Amino acid sequence: MLAFNNFSTQVVLLIPAISIILNSVFLLDIALLYAGISFMSTLALMKLVLLR
Repeated sequence: MLAFNNFSTQVVLLIPAISIILNSVFLLDIALLYAGISFMSTLALMKLVLLR
C-alpha cells in the first residue's frame, strides 16, 4: 500500500515537471485528475484491507 502511494505521488510530481518542460498547461489537468483518481483508489484499497 505504501509503495502504491509513493509511486502515485512521484507520478503526480513528474507530470507537472514534464508540463513545465514542454510548456503545456493541459498536462497539469491530467496531473490533477490522476491525483484525484489515485486518492480515491487508495481509499478504496484501504477500505478493502480493513474489511478483511
